Amino acid sequence: MPQLVLHTGGNAALLNGLATNLLEQRGLLRQQGIGLRFRGWQAPQQQWRELASAMATRQHEPWRQALRWQQQWCRDVWLCSGGFHRCVLRESRLNHWRDWLEGQGLSLIVVVHLVAPRQESWQRFVAQTLRLKRARRQPQPAKEALLPNELYNALIETAGVRGARFVLHSGPGPTDWPALLTPQDDIRSALERPCWPQAHAPTDWRAFALSLRLLQLQPTGLSQGGSRRSWRRAIGAAAATLPSLNQAQAQQLALEGGWQPPAGAELQNSLQRFASRVWGCPWPEETSADQPQGPNSGQHALAEHRRQIDATAAQLLQQLQG
Repeated sequence: MPQLVLHTGGNAALLNGLATNLLEQRGLLRQQGIGLRFRGWQAPQQQWRELASAMATRQHEPWRQALRWQQQWCRDVWLCSGGFHRCVLRESRLNHWRDWLEGQGLSLIVVVHLVAPRQESWQRFVAQTLRLKRARRQPQPAKEALLPNELYNALIETAGVRGARFVLHSGPGPTDWPALLTPQDDIRSALERPCWPQAHAPTDWRAFALSLRLLQLQPTGLSQGGSRRSWRRAIGAAAATLPSLNQAQAQQLALEGGWQPPAGAELQNSLQRFASRVWGCPWPEETSADQPQGPNSGQHALAEHRRQIDATAAQLLQQLQG
């Protein structure tokens, strides 16, 4: 029976990157009998969004239209959308669609793409800071990490080891995504791997550090004297004049600026229980590159950075609000 593989997850940035990388590899996927859409006029990503929306609202007709030619086109199909995530978390909805798709001649497999809790927390903090938005309150670290064992319990129990796979995307490293999909290997075997590489776009941490400092200096918000868009343009131009920062230095500034990485016994117990259930091994240790440094680490190296960031932030405030 052909397989319908739904790639999904709770991290939008990760899913967007995954979708792009899958589409770049569509030729190699096709050679191994895997398509990225059902036949039709729609582009793959448009079809993914519409089918995810139909699944969320239990609309069968869009799926019937998509599956019209499936019997004459017997190959596996991989779809990728964050919209599938909320669907597969509900046991009744997952059972409904698994049974319905089996009636259409498709075996449903859900692949959930995960980011380690510390990375997830860091990515959220960076994105929020670059949007010049301040957290209304500090969430509980363990709840922010979503406690995967509890979040995905229904999916694990309902779909089982053959119907649900979980892959953890590692941090920056020498392995790039195209190395995962090679002509020498059966691409389907990638679904059995507990860890996948994660391609990270280069980040200019200077804009992040400057945005963070401005949020600290202007507690009432940065919308006064101009829109957030104009603020971001000005910050980008000003950041280009600052000395370069690396991620470790940016994380140190974030710790001082209020970032609280998730931690605690509840989180660790959830991670270990989850890893034991789905992979049969302990939760992988995060690499040193992903760990924030201690409170006194790099203080001398950061001293000059702080001084220049403070001076540039003060100039921007005067320029845009003067």
